Amino acid sequence: MERLADAVVLLSKKRIGALFAIQRDISLKEQLETGVELDARFSPELSMSIFFPKSPLHDGGMIIADDRVAGAACVFPVTEKEMKDRSTGLRHRAAIGLTERTDAVAIVVSEETGSISISENGSLHRNLTEKQFRERISEIFFDGPSSNETETIEKLDRENSVSSSSDRDLVSD
Repeated sequence: MERLADAVVLLSKKRIGALFAIQRDISLKEQLETGVELDARFSPELSMSIFFPKSPLHDGGMIIADDRVAGAACVFPVTEKEMKDRSTGLRHRAAIGLTERTDAVAIVVSEETGSISISENGSLHRNLTEKQFRERISEIFFDGPSSNETETIEKLDRENSVSSSSDRDLVSD
């Protein structure tokens, strides 16, 4: 995530537009098939090369899966929501659309302003400072347990509670 954050900040400072999708539990294979499949180690330099204006892969989004760049120039579904803010461009609408349909996290760097946005669960958080962006990415990927982890923890707690009750029953007999 640190390399991704560094890449996003670098792209932002240079005002190079970018769209990243970070795959989570739901596969982005359908979107991957619309672009150019890659299997590369992620780096800020690779991101700069891909999103540099006029490069063959700069249009569309980059898919990151399992800490690897799975593809670039991928087409993401655009949200069907009516956008109140007319400054919401196609990259931002694609980020929202993808996160409405999947559990991916999308990151957008605006070509016009260099602003950084994160979309998750169909919501777009815009104009993040570098500090806010790094904190939000950390919260999403490192601070909170996923719903699967939460379910597992709750299940283990219930099982332990039942075992403890059974143990008490054995002791009182």
